Amino acid sequence: MEKQTKVFISYSHDTDAHCERVLALSERLRLDGFEAQLDQYVNGTPEEYWPRWMLNRLDEAEFVLVVCTETYYRRFRGHEQPGRGHGVDWEGAIITQEIYNSRSRTVKFVPVLFETTHKEFIPEPLSGHTHYMLGSEADYERLRDFLDGYAGVEPGPVGTRPQRERRRSFPLTFDESSSSVFQPKISPPRLPARSGAQKLFGRDEELEQLNEALVEPHTHLVQLVAWGGVGKTALVTEWMTNLAAKGWRTEAGDEIRYFDWSFYSQGTRDRSSVSSDTFIATALAFFGDPDPQSGSPHDRGARLAQLINQQPTVLILDGIEPLQYGPGPLVGCLQDPALLALLKCLAQRLAGGVCLVTTRERLVDLDPFQDKTVVVRELEHLREIHGAKLLHHAGATRRGEATIDPKNPELRTASREVRGHALTLNLLGAYLKRAHGGDIRRRDRVRFWEADRQAQGGHAFRVIAAYEQWLGDKTAVAKDGWIGDKKPRSAGSPGAVSVPFPSVKGVLVGIINFPRLAVSLIILHMSLLCLKIGLLFTEPNFLILDGRFNLGMAKFLRAVGNSLHKIGNYIAADDDPSRKAKAKENQRNAEVANRQRMLTILHLLSFFDRPAPDDALAALRWAPAIPGLTDSLVDITQEDWNIALESLRDLGLVSGQMDTHPLVRAYFAEQLGGTSAWKDGHRRLYEHLTESSPHRPDTLEGLQPLYQAVAHGCQAGLHEKACADVYRDRILRGTGPDGFYSTKKLGAIGADLGAVACFFTHPWRELSGNLSSGDQAWLFGEAATRLRALGRLREALAPTRAGLEMCIRQEDWEEAALSASNLSELELTLGALDGALADAERSVAFADRSENAFQQMGKRTTYADALHQAGESARALALFRAAEELQAERQPHYPRLYALQGFQYCDLLVSDAERAAWRVWMGIGPARGEAGGISEMGPGAPMLSPQGVPVNGMGTKEFDARIADCDRVMARAEEALSIAKRNEASLFSIALDHLTLARAGFYRALLSTQADAEISGSREFSRRVVGVQTSPQPTPTGIPEPDPATNPNPKFPLSPEIRTHLAAAIHGLRGAGVMDYLPRGLLTRAWYRAATGDGAGARADLEEAWEVAERGPMPLFQADILLTRARLFGGLGIENSYPWGLALEDLGEARRFVEKHGYHRRDEELAEAEAMIGQGHRCGK
Repeated sequence: MEKQTKVFISYSHDTDAHCERVLALSERLRLDGFEAQLDQYVNGTPEEYWPRWMLNRLDEAEFVLVVCTETYYRRFRGHEQPGRGHGVDWEGAIITQEIYNSRSRTVKFVPVLFETTHKEFIPEPLSGHTHYMLGSEADYERLRDFLDGYAGVEPGPVGTRPQRERRRSFPLTFDESSSSVFQPKISPPRLPARSGAQKLFGRDEELEQLNEALVEPHTHLVQLVAWGGVGKTALVTEWMTNLAAKGWRTEAGDEIRYFDWSFYSQGTRDRSSVSSDTFIATALAFFGDPDPQSGSPHDRGARLAQLINQQPTVLILDGIEPLQYGPGPLVGCLQDPALLALLKCLAQRLAGGVCLVTTRERLVDLDPFQDKTVVVRELEHLREIHGAKLLHHAGATRRGEATIDPKNPELRTASREVRGHALTLNLLGAYLKRAHGGDIRRRDRVRFWEADRQAQGGHAFRVIAAYEQWLGDKTAVAKDGWIGDKKPRSAGSPGAVSVPFPSVKGVLVGIINFPRLAVSLIILHMSLLCLKIGLLFTEPNFLILDGRFNLGMAKFLRAVGNSLHKIGNYIAADDDPSRKAKAKENQRNAEVANRQRMLTILHLLSFFDRPAPDDALAALRWAPAIPGLTDSLVDITQEDWNIALESLRDLGLVSGQMDTHPLVRAYFAEQLGGTSAWKDGHRRLYEHLTESSPHRPDTLEGLQPLYQAVAHGCQAGLHEKACADVYRDRILRGTGPDGFYSTKKLGAIGADLGAVACFFTHPWRELSGNLSSGDQAWLFGEAATRLRALGRLREALAPTRAGLEMCIRQEDWEEAALSASNLSELELTLGALDGALADAERSVAFADRSENAFQQMGKRTTYADALHQAGESARALALFRAAEELQAERQPHYPRLYALQGFQYCDLLVSDAERAAWRVWMGIGPARGEAGGISEMGPGAPMLSPQGVPVNGMGTKEFDARIADCDRVMARAEEALSIAKRNEASLFSIALDHLTLARAGFYRALLSTQADAEISGSREFSRRVVGVQTSPQPTPTGIPEPDPATNPNPKFPLSPEIRTHLAAAIHGLRGAGVMDYLPRGLLTRAWYRAATGDGAGARADLEEAWEVAERGPMPLFQADILLTRARLFGGLGIENSYPWGLALEDLGEARRFVEKHGYHRRDEELAEAEAMIGQGHRCGK
């Protein structure tokens, strides 16, 4: 048996996801014949204990794969904080020693990377070794070849050197057969397919503008804005088809990637809450992301933008209005954080290509980029001349008996009557052609005067209503014999020709006429064959060359089939008047039956908010019939079904994907809504989806049928079953510690919110009465939690309040305490401090009535935190102490507050140190003699309040006290972090502990350095360690750059743990989806970056924090951001150096926020900043 190569994997336990990724690599190596070993295979502790186990594995391995990450590098170098990372530290020492002993002549140790950005974390002893990036199957094969000894190329034998002449040149020639062929990365188009009868008119200018946007480097994103039915999708589909015809290259010949997505949903406005989760996951996988579900929604959107930026790309996002806010103060803003992050990142940077967005509302979030990198194109209705051409092309080709051309004045009048609305013109032309022989005068049958010109689809709805009336009219006959005459009918089928029992004479006549009937039958079969092949060309999966070729072939074969059918009928006809009359009546009956089926199919499509799957349509058609809905479809043949579909496609009402325009869906949904047929149909779809789907799918794509089942179940009135059996049991997989699978494992916050929305009759205020009171209270909480996670804080108020009132009515005091606490936290974030204080006090009362010790403890911290923000620190401290006493009684082994309660307490305990650190920062600004003429206010000079009182003259004792505060807070946070990791606490809790450690550590560093300066009598802190220039020359960021001549180490000497804790905090807050805590982390990191000379990074963090806070809105954070950026960037006393206008104006706005919302925690800091910056600016002018 061949000896297996032994491979040991050395790595660090960064995160659970990272460990799983390493384990997957090991399993793949073992599958491929390598004896891979790593610590996860050990059950408990090895007999020889870990140090010797690692030494033995390193000795026996032929290769050691070193998985390089930032954490691994830190531990390899021995820079990890005490008590952590012993394994990598030990392995690093052994690896370094072995490389040293071998004089670096060894290939045993192989650096392996999972991310390209980790290259900088390859340890120095391994930096000269070939590293392997594992981002694709090809990358893995290169690593496997190296381990197998197959890397490189086997050299051939060395022969004798032949004698040869010098090389001669030859004329230039081209071999077309050997030229390389570009294989573009193209996603299958998902844009709604257009009918073969539809053609684009009057959009040449817009098409040319899109072509220009594709090659214009400064145009990153184009918005096409218009009401439904104007032609946005038709325009981008035509442009996409043209791009495909060019081989997916630009006019300049540059290669591009292509991806599109359609967000179109039910009617003109979605009935629930649409999410971008599926789009983001699918796009991430398409562009090569190894883990599309990882990270917060914001992270996934930003990551997708990075992947798109690797190569020129065309991205089309069609119909994103369901993801935007409707009428109100936030109209046009995006509700979805992932999509918002993606589009903002693309607006800032796009490495070639263009992003096209179609919507009914302008993307307000992108207004700062408008006319810079974002182009907004308001798509106008068609001009009269183009509308007339479209109407003529769709079928309005006659005026009475006279044939008319596209320039006919009456066509232009008709176009003007519907205001050039493209969908209306398409539908009207097809209707006139089929129902009235194309007579433009018969448009008076459509009641346009009743259309609401201000409503979405008003004119289109009038045409659809005319269709509905005509299709349901049993007396109307098509003018061109196009319906019901496509094939011979079998006896017994609806509309079949019934032949009376023949007489002897009839039999003899039949024998005589047999050759004629045989020829007729052959021709009719040929007609049927052509029609079937034509249907095949309309299938979305059957694509030859491009879509236009398919549509052309389908139209041609349909015309041939119809002609052969008429010829066959003509040959088979006889001169018997009664037989002719009977045949005509049967044909009329067949037409009526077919129109009934067409109308029913349109009603069926209104049950869906996307292309209708064949199996779901089949479920609706199953016997027994749904009364009042599917009577005309039960037991029909497949050919009857196909003919009805083809007829709808001819009219442009249905596409090849079994889809129809959202306005058509909306119209027929409105007609059926609330009827018993509507509920019965949704019940059948609910049962079909729940029975045909896996019980608990593992992927977001696999969960889609279950999300749809929830929507259909609620429409059917099955709210309790949909909630318990599908949403809670199969999507969330329970609500215990191992539950909430879709949110925790797949990050499907938006998709879950969409499912929850289905249970509401009025989002987010009223739930269906079909739900029990317990389920209603739980669903109110679910809605509020997910709305908060998505940053939709104002919307979260309604379900939170409703849930609280329900708990009070039920006298469920434990849940009432929790709901009141959540409401208080939400009100605090929104700046309603009076309401936050009142509800926090109520939560304490409810908790006491519940006699639940945990609630009594937790709700006191909620109240204390609200008091702290209101500036009542003494009362807050008393409540925190009372809460900690209850904690010690409840959990004697954990006597201190931890998790969120511990973070809030530490926020109060470190607040004095934070203010002292800001005083140090503001009081040590560079000497202003040269820039502003205030030389007496040099580094360390006392700062004066508006009343002239020094406010930063702190002595050594005060420094020591504040440093001691930081030490105590850090000890608490270390203990809390240890508890969190031991108990596998939430990502949110761990992130808060990291943030506390970062803040306290940073404040301590600032205060300690200044305290040392105080003791030594030196005032050179600002120039020597912070990294500011002796003479402040402004930079683009507004923060002076360090002077290498006077400061060889320009970085602030901060412990690397601060940076590590900050990164972990922000990553954790994003991953936990807690948008209302993210600004805290960003503000701390902005200050840290400013202190280390990274002005651009500080500004970026402040910009992101403002974006999050403004959308909330989070006015307390907005005040903090204005105050922070003024203190960081505005204290230089230099004109035109402040990136946001004037620092004093920002401080004035901050004061307005503080006074309006009662945010008195910042009173003292704001006054100090106003005094310092105001005095500096006055003296600097």
